[in-house]
Amino acid sequence: MAPAQAGVYAYVTSLGQAIVGRSAHVTGSRFGSGMQDLILSMELSMFFVLWLAEWPRVTSRKMPFFIIYGGCLLGAALWCALGVYIHMFEPLPTERTAGWLAFLALGAVTPVLFPLLTKIAFSEGSVSPCDYPKPYIAAGFVAMAYMFAVVTGADISLGGRMPMELWLSPWHSVDGRSYGGEPHGITFDLMSSFPCYRGDSLFTLSTFFLAANGLSITILRRAARDGTAELRPIASRLCIGVSLMLINCFSMLYLIAVANFSIVRVFDIFHAIQGLVMAAAFFDFRAALRMQDTKSASGHQACTTGSTLNGEKPHVERKKEM
Repeated sequence: MAPAQAGVYAYVTSLGQAIVGRSAHVTGSRFGSGMQDLILSMELSMFFVLWLAEWPRVTSRKMPFFIIYGGCLLGAALWCALGVYIHMFEPLPTERTAGWLAFLALGAVTPVLFPLLTKIAFSEGSVSPCDYPKPYIAAGFVAMAYMFAVVTGADISLGGRMPMELWLSPWHSVDGRSYGGEPHGITFDLMSSFPCYRGDSLFTLSTFFLAANGLSITILRRAARDGTAELRPIASRLCIGVSLMLINCFSMLYLIAVANFSIVRVFDIFHAIQGLVMAAAFFDFRAALRMQDTKSASGHQACTTGSTLNGEKPHVERKKEM
């Protein structure tokens, strides 16, 4: 190894050891979960670059689809990258910090954009904000409401009307304790206390994510039933994938309260399933983008050819004759 390379390697190694050593003194630190988030961030970043490579072939009609899914990929990649820090250095936050607020904000990118994405990805008409404003306006209002709850830490329990104990079976429930902090003598934290009706809790973000998944499944089921013959199989596969995401999120409570899994093991399972589903979703969305762009280009070519066969010259040639 060359001296310069050896110097860089030694620096990176010492920096990694210092980070790991520091995180080892943080109560509840989850180094393994942090590394899993790092892998997910790298996966999503790769998909984001591959998605950008589709730019030259995107038609103007499909540009909103292209931009919104790109935003989903970038937001999720940044969220997972920040998750590395959260798992290692703020694993059981009892009060919101700048890092925790940023984590919650980035985590909301997908719940805000994904239902909008599924709505416009399989639409046959115009999907620009000017011609089709309602879904964009709805997404904007939802985003503002969520950010207000996060920044203020508002109580969303509807004045204490929401249940403080959620029964998962006749014998098991979650009652608001800190399931990650309990082994360390912590009774409450914003990460692992379920249920927690503060707007700046992970429980609120998870509930938002579940609601967005449920709405997306409804939209995808309709697209799988009423969409074009070419796109129906893609919508069906995406519907299955989003359903798995929904089950994966909801099962976290069962794994903790019923199966008595530790919060670390629960994150292991959650990250693995999310990584597989997100990969499958990327290739399905890319196939939908390519298929619709190819169809649009073919339709344009057919119109041009039809005009020529009917004895009409293309617009450019008629202009030259004039």
